[in-house]
Amino acid sequence: MAGKPTGWNRFVAKLQGEVPAAELEAFRRASGPVLELLEQVERRRLECRIDGLDPWTVPPATRAVFLCAWNAFVLQTLRNEYLDADYRAEPRTPHFVPPVTAEQVLRFYEPVEAWVNRALQAQANPEYQLDVGVPAALPVLQVEPLPPAHLDALLHAMRSVRDHAGAALEFLPATPPKERKKQVQLNRIRQLYASAQARARYAEDLCGADPVPEVRERAGEHARAAIAQLYLLGQLASDPELAREPERGTAAQREKARGRLAPATAPPAAAGHPAAASAPALHLVTRTGRTEGQTIIEAEEAVVFTGRLPIEILFSLRLSQVRTGRTGRWCSASRP
Repeated sequence: MAGKPTGWNRFVAKLQGEVPAAELEAFRRASGPVLELLEQVERRRLECRIDGLDPWTVPPATRAVFLCAWNAFVLQTLRNEYLDADYRAEPRTPHFVPPVTAEQVLRFYEPVEAWVNRALQAQANPEYQLDVGVPAALPVLQVEPLPPAHLDALLHAMRSVRDHAGAALEFLPATPPKERKKQVQLNRIRQLYASAQARARYAEDLCGADPVPEVRERAGEHARAAIAQLYLLGQLASDPELAREPERGTAAQREKARGRLAPATAPPAAAGHPAAASAPALHLVTRTGRTEGQTIIEAEEAVVFTGRLPIEILFSLRLSQVRTGRTGRWCSASRP
Protein backbone atom coordinates (compact mmCIF):
# COMPACT_ATOMS: atom_id res chain seq x y z
CA MET A 1 0.00 0.00 0.00
CA ALA A 2 1.61 3.22 -1.19
CA GLY A 3 0.81 6.93 -1.04
CA LYS A 4 -1.40 8.87 1.31
CA PRO A 5 -5.18 8.61 1.71
CA THR A 6 -7.17 10.91 -0.55
CA GLY A 7 -10.14 13.01 0.40
CA TRP A 8 -12.39 10.37 -1.15
CA ASN A 9 -10.73 7.64 0.93
CA ARG A 10 -11.33 9.64 4.11
CA PHE A 11 -14.92 10.39 3.15
CA VAL A 12 -15.80 6.73 2.53
CA ALA A 13 -13.96 5.64 5.69
CA LYS A 14 -15.92 8.15 7.77
CA LEU A 15 -19.23 6.97 6.30
CA GLN A 16 -18.34 3.39 7.21
CA GLY A 17 -17.06 4.21 10.68
CA GLU A 18 -13.50 3.10 9.95
CA VAL A 19 -10.46 4.34 11.86
CA PRO A 20 -6.97 5.34 10.61
CA ALA A 21 -4.48 2.50 10.32
CA ALA A 22 -1.38 4.72 10.57
CA GLU A 23 -0.29 3.20 13.89
CA LEU A 24 -0.82 -0.32 12.61
CA GLU A 25 1.17 0.40 9.46
CA ALA A 26 4.00 1.76 11.59
CA PHE A 27 4.10 -1.55 13.44
CA ARG A 28 4.19 -3.35 10.11
CA ARG A 29 7.17 -1.30 8.93
CA ALA A 30 9.02 -2.25 12.13
CA SER A 31 8.52 -5.98 11.57
CA GLY A 32 11.77 -6.62 9.70
CA PRO A 33 13.57 -8.15 12.72
CA VAL A 34 11.02 -10.96 12.87
CA LEU A 35 11.88 -12.24 9.39
CA GLU A 36 15.59 -11.89 10.10
CA LEU A 37 15.15 -13.83 13.33
CA LEU A 38 13.22 -16.57 11.57
CA GLU A 39 16.02 -16.99 9.02
CA GLN A 40 18.57 -17.18 11.83
CA VAL A 41 16.50 -19.88 13.54
CA GLU A 42 16.37 -21.97 10.37
CA ARG A 43 20.16 -21.72 10.00
CA ARG A 44 20.68 -22.58 13.67
CA ARG A 45 18.44 -25.63 13.39
CA LEU A 46 20.48 -26.84 10.44
CA GLU A 47 23.69 -26.31 12.41
CA CYS A 48 22.26 -28.27 15.33
CA ARG A 49 21.31 -31.14 13.06
CA ILE A 50 24.80 -31.20 11.53
CA ASP A 51 26.26 -31.25 15.06
CA GLY A 52 24.13 -34.28 15.90
CA LEU A 53 21.79 -32.47 18.29
CA ASP A 54 18.09 -33.15 18.63
CA PRO A 55 15.34 -30.95 20.15
CA TRP A 56 16.11 -32.30 23.62
CA THR A 57 19.89 -31.79 23.50
CA VAL A 58 19.80 -28.29 22.03
CA PRO A 59 20.97 -25.83 24.73
CA PRO A 60 18.08 -24.30 26.72
CA ALA A 61 18.85 -20.75 25.60
CA THR A 62 18.76 -21.86 21.97
CA ARG A 63 15.40 -23.53 22.55
CA ALA A 64 14.18 -20.23 23.99
CA VAL A 65 15.30 -18.48 20.80
CA PHE A 66 13.36 -20.98 18.70
CA LEU A 67 10.22 -20.57 20.79
CA CYS A 68 10.29 -16.77 20.91
CA ALA A 69 10.98 -16.51 17.19
CA TRP A 70 8.05 -18.80 16.46
CA ASN A 71 5.63 -16.80 18.58
CA ALA A 72 6.74 -13.53 17.01
CA PHE A 73 6.38 -15.00 13.51
CA VAL A 74 2.84 -16.32 14.04
CA LEU A 75 1.62 -13.07 15.60
CA GLN A 76 3.21 -10.97 12.88
CA THR A 77 1.72 -13.18 10.17
CA LEU A 78 -1.75 -12.78 11.65
CA ARG A 79 -1.51 -9.02 12.05
CA ASN A 80 -0.26 -8.50 8.50
CA GLU A 81 -2.89 -10.78 7.00
CA TYR A 82 -5.69 -8.97 8.85
CA LEU A 83 -4.57 -5.64 7.41
CA ASP A 84 -4.10 -6.99 3.89
CA ALA A 85 -7.44 -8.80 3.93
CA ASP A 86 -9.26 -5.63 4.93
CA TYR A 87 -7.60 -3.64 2.16
CA ARG A 88 -8.58 -6.33 -0.34
CA ALA A 89 -12.16 -6.39 0.89
CA GLU A 90 -12.58 -2.59 0.79
CA PRO A 91 -10.13 -1.04 -1.70
CA ARG A 92 -11.88 2.34 -1.39
CA THR A 93 -10.46 2.86 2.12
CA PRO A 94 -6.73 2.13 2.12
CA HIS A 95 -5.08 3.39 5.31
CA PHE A 96 -8.36 2.77 7.21
CA VAL A 97 -9.83 -0.31 8.91
CA PRO A 98 -12.97 -1.10 10.94
CA PRO A 99 -12.52 -0.58 14.71
CA VAL A 100 -12.86 -4.30 15.44
CA THR A 101 -10.10 -5.07 12.95
CA ALA A 102 -7.87 -2.41 14.48
CA GLU A 103 -8.41 -3.89 17.95
CA GLN A 104 -7.57 -7.41 16.79
CA VAL A 105 -4.48 -6.29 14.88
CA LEU A 106 -3.23 -4.40 17.94
CA ARG A 107 -3.64 -7.56 20.02
CA PHE A 108 -1.35 -9.32 17.58
CA TYR A 109 1.15 -6.47 17.25
CA GLU A 110 1.73 -5.65 20.91
CA PRO A 111 3.43 -8.92 22.03
CA VAL A 112 5.70 -9.21 18.98
CA GLU A 113 8.39 -6.80 20.12
CA ALA A 114 8.61 -8.53 23.51
CA TRP A 115 9.09 -11.96 21.89
CA VAL A 116 11.77 -10.59 19.56
CA ASN A 117 13.51 -8.92 22.51
CA ARG A 118 13.55 -12.20 24.46
CA ALA A 119 14.93 -14.08 21.46
CA LEU A 120 17.78 -11.58 21.07
CA GLN A 121 18.56 -11.79 24.79
CA ALA A 122 18.67 -15.59 24.56
CA GLN A 123 21.04 -15.36 21.59
CA ALA A 124 23.38 -13.14 23.61
CA ASN A 125 23.25 -15.04 26.91
CA PRO A 126 23.78 -18.85 26.97
CA GLU A 127 22.31 -18.91 30.49
CA TYR A 128 19.18 -16.94 29.58
CA GLN A 129 15.88 -18.04 31.12
CA LEU A 130 12.47 -16.92 29.92
CA ASP A 131 10.73 -14.38 32.14
CA VAL A 132 7.22 -15.51 31.12
CA GLY A 133 5.32 -18.75 31.38
CA VAL A 134 5.23 -20.86 28.22
CA PRO A 135 3.60 -22.10 26.14
CA ALA A 136 1.76 -18.82 25.55
CA ALA A 137 -1.87 -18.56 24.47
CA LEU A 138 -2.91 -16.98 21.18
CA PRO A 139 -4.50 -13.51 21.69
CA VAL A 140 -7.54 -14.00 19.47
CA LEU A 141 -10.48 -11.61 19.63
CA GLN A 142 -13.88 -13.24 19.11
CA VAL A 143 -16.00 -11.28 16.63
CA GLU A 144 -19.67 -12.05 16.06
CA PRO A 145 -20.62 -12.24 13.27
CA LEU A 146 -17.30 -12.97 11.61
CA PRO A 147 -16.56 -10.39 8.88
CA PRO A 148 -15.65 -11.91 5.48
CA ALA A 149 -12.31 -10.08 5.59
CA HIS A 150 -11.45 -11.74 8.91
CA LEU A 151 -12.11 -15.18 7.47
CA ASP A 152 -9.92 -14.31 4.49
CA ALA A 153 -7.16 -13.22 6.89
CA LEU A 154 -7.47 -16.35 9.00
CA LEU A 155 -7.23 -18.64 5.99
CA HIS A 156 -4.18 -16.87 4.55
CA ALA A 157 -2.43 -16.83 7.92
CA MET A 158 -3.35 -20.45 8.59
CA ARG A 159 -1.71 -21.63 5.36
CA SER A 160 1.49 -19.71 6.02
CA VAL A 161 1.77 -20.85 9.64
CA ARG A 162 0.95 -24.44 8.66
CA ASP A 163 3.75 -24.50 6.08
CA HIS A 164 6.31 -23.15 8.54
CA ALA A 165 5.14 -25.54 11.26
CA GLY A 166 5.76 -28.46 8.93
CA ALA A 167 9.28 -27.21 8.29
CA ALA A 168 9.93 -26.80 12.03
CA LEU A 169 8.76 -30.36 12.70
CA GLU A 170 11.40 -31.73 10.34
CA PHE A 171 13.89 -31.13 13.16
CA LEU A 172 12.13 -33.76 15.24
CA PRO A 173 13.68 -37.25 15.08
CA ALA A 174 12.27 -39.60 12.44
CA THR A 175 12.66 -42.60 14.76
CA PRO A 176 11.16 -42.65 18.27
CA PRO A 177 13.61 -41.84 21.07
CA LYS A 178 14.56 -44.65 23.42
CA GLU A 179 13.44 -42.82 26.53
CA ARG A 180 9.75 -43.27 27.32
CA LYS A 181 9.35 -39.65 28.40
CA LYS A 182 10.65 -38.39 25.09
CA GLN A 183 8.45 -40.84 23.20
CA VAL A 184 5.37 -39.44 24.91
CA GLN A 185 6.40 -35.88 24.15
CA LEU A 186 7.11 -36.66 20.51
CA ASN A 187 3.84 -38.55 20.08
CA ARG A 188 1.80 -35.72 21.56
CA ILE A 189 3.48 -33.16 19.30
CA ARG A 190 2.70 -35.27 16.25
CA GLN A 191 -0.87 -35.80 17.43
CA LEU A 192 -1.33 -32.06 17.82
CA TYR A 193 0.02 -31.49 14.32
CA ALA A 194 -2.37 -34.06 12.86
CA SER A 195 -5.30 -32.37 14.58
CA ALA A 196 -4.24 -28.94 13.35
CA GLN A 197 -3.91 -30.22 9.80
CA ALA A 198 -7.37 -31.79 9.94
CA ARG A 199 -8.97 -28.61 11.23
CA ALA A 200 -7.14 -26.48 8.68
CA ARG A 201 -8.29 -28.64 5.81
CA TYR A 202 -11.86 -28.63 7.05
CA ALA A 203 -11.81 -24.83 7.26
CA GLU A 204 -10.57 -24.66 3.68
CA ASP A 205 -13.12 -27.17 2.44
CA LEU A 206 -15.98 -25.21 4.00
CA CYS A 207 -15.08 -22.06 2.08
CA GLY A 208 -16.43 -21.76 -1.42
CA ALA A 209 -16.42 -18.69 -3.64
CA ASP A 210 -18.83 -16.86 -1.33
CA PRO A 211 -19.86 -18.90 1.73
CA VAL A 212 -23.12 -18.04 3.48
CA PRO A 213 -22.77 -16.45 6.95
CA GLU A 214 -23.45 -19.71 8.82
CA VAL A 215 -20.74 -21.54 6.89
CA ARG A 216 -18.39 -18.60 7.25
CA GLU A 217 -18.79 -18.73 11.04
CA ARG A 218 -18.03 -22.44 11.14
CA ALA A 219 -15.03 -22.07 8.83
CA GLY A 220 -13.71 -19.24 10.97
CA GLU A 221 -14.02 -21.34 14.12
CA HIS A 222 -12.01 -24.16 12.55
CA ALA A 223 -9.41 -21.78 11.15
CA ARG A 224 -8.93 -20.11 14.56
CA ALA A 225 -8.66 -23.52 16.20
CA ALA A 226 -6.07 -24.67 13.66
CA ILE A 227 -3.95 -21.54 14.10
CA ALA A 228 -4.11 -21.79 17.90
CA GLN A 229 -3.00 -25.41 17.72
CA LEU A 230 -0.17 -24.53 15.34
CA TYR A 231 0.88 -21.70 17.66
CA LEU A 232 1.10 -24.18 20.51
CA LEU A 233 2.71 -26.80 18.28
CA GLY A 234 5.58 -24.53 17.31
CA GLN A 235 6.33 -23.85 20.95
CA LEU A 236 6.34 -27.53 21.87
CA ALA A 237 8.46 -28.39 18.84
CA SER A 238 10.94 -25.70 19.91
CA ASP A 239 11.16 -27.20 23.39
CA PRO A 240 9.61 -30.69 23.63
CA GLU A 241 10.24 -30.75 27.37
CA LEU A 242 7.26 -28.43 27.74
CA ALA A 243 5.04 -31.44 27.11
CA ARG A 244 5.07 -34.41 29.42
CA GLU A 245 2.99 -37.47 30.13
CA PRO A 246 -0.32 -36.98 32.01
CA GLU A 247 -0.38 -37.71 35.71
CA ARG A 248 -1.05 -41.27 36.77
CA GLY A 249 -2.92 -42.39 39.84
CA THR A 250 -6.19 -43.79 41.10
CA ALA A 251 -9.56 -42.57 39.85
CA ALA A 252 -10.06 -40.74 43.15
CA GLN A 253 -6.71 -39.01 42.84
CA ARG A 254 -7.48 -37.94 39.28
CA GLU A 255 -10.86 -36.58 40.36
CA LYS A 256 -9.19 -34.62 43.15
CA ALA A 257 -6.61 -33.23 40.72
CA ARG A 258 -9.32 -32.21 38.27
CA GLY A 259 -11.17 -30.39 41.03
CA ARG A 260 -8.02 -28.49 41.90
CA LEU A 261 -6.90 -27.67 38.37
CA ALA A 262 -10.22 -27.01 36.62
CA PRO A 263 -12.25 -24.39 38.51
CA ALA A 264 -15.88 -23.55 37.83
CA THR A 265 -15.03 -21.44 34.80
CA ALA A 266 -14.01 -24.52 32.83
CA PRO A 267 -16.62 -25.91 30.41
CA PRO A 268 -18.97 -28.18 32.41
CA ALA A 269 -20.17 -31.50 31.09
CA ALA A 270 -23.70 -30.13 31.04
CA ALA A 271 -22.68 -27.67 28.36
CA GLY A 272 -22.71 -30.46 25.83
CA HIS A 273 -19.24 -31.93 26.29
CA PRO A 274 -19.16 -34.87 28.72
CA ALA A 275 -15.49 -35.33 27.89
CA ALA A 276 -14.70 -32.05 29.61
CA ALA A 277 -15.08 -33.77 32.97
CA SER A 278 -12.94 -36.78 32.18
CA ALA A 279 -10.53 -35.92 29.37
CA PRO A 280 -6.84 -36.68 29.96
CA ALA A 281 -4.57 -33.72 30.65
CA LEU A 282 -1.46 -32.68 28.78
CA HIS A 283 0.79 -31.22 31.44
CA LEU A 284 3.21 -28.45 30.59
CA VAL A 285 6.47 -27.60 32.30
CA THR A 286 6.78 -23.83 32.61
CA ARG A 287 9.97 -21.81 32.77
CA THR A 288 9.03 -19.52 35.67
CA GLY A 289 8.36 -20.57 39.21
CA ARG A 290 5.27 -18.43 39.64
CA THR A 291 3.47 -20.37 36.92
CA GLU A 292 4.85 -23.83 37.56
CA GLY A 293 2.22 -26.51 37.32
CA GLN A 294 0.20 -25.02 34.48
CA THR A 295 -1.90 -27.65 32.79
CA ILE A 296 -3.70 -28.10 29.53
CA ILE A 297 -6.93 -30.07 29.91
CA GLU A 298 -8.21 -31.21 26.54
CA ALA A 299 -11.82 -32.16 25.92
CA GLU A 300 -13.22 -33.30 22.61
CA GLU A 301 -13.31 -29.88 20.95
CA ALA A 302 -11.92 -27.44 23.45
CA VAL A 303 -8.67 -26.79 25.26
CA VAL A 304 -8.60 -24.97 28.56
CA PHE A 305 -5.36 -23.60 30.04
CA THR A 306 -5.50 -23.69 33.82
CA GLY A 307 -3.18 -23.31 36.76
CA ARG A 308 -2.28 -20.45 39.07
CA LEU A 309 -3.08 -17.95 36.34
CA PRO A 310 -6.72 -17.19 35.42
CA ILE A 311 -8.41 -19.58 33.02
CA GLU A 312 -7.03 -19.19 29.53
CA ILE A 313 -8.76 -20.51 26.46
CA LEU A 314 -6.34 -21.72 23.83
CA PHE A 315 -8.92 -22.60 21.23
CA SER A 316 -12.41 -23.96 20.70
CA LEU A 317 -14.50 -25.06 17.77
CA ARG A 318 -17.91 -23.88 18.92
CA LEU A 319 -18.84 -20.69 20.70
CA SER A 320 -20.92 -22.64 23.23
CA GLN A 321 -18.01 -24.77 24.38
CA VAL A 322 -15.75 -22.41 26.27
CA ARG A 323 -16.08 -19.30 28.39
CA THR A 324 -13.51 -16.86 29.70
CA GLY A 325 -12.58 -16.58 33.34
CA ARG A 326 -13.18 -12.84 33.55
CA THR A 327 -16.57 -12.31 31.94
CA GLY A 328 -18.11 -15.78 32.08
CA ARG A 329 -19.14 -15.26 28.47
CA TRP A 330 -19.07 -18.40 26.36
CA CYS A 331 -16.63 -17.71 23.56
CA SER A 332 -13.18 -18.39 22.16
CA ALA A 333 -10.66 -16.16 23.90
CA SER A 334 -7.10 -15.64 25.05
CA ARG A 335 -5.94 -14.81 28.57
CA PRO A 336 -8.66 -12.67 30.26
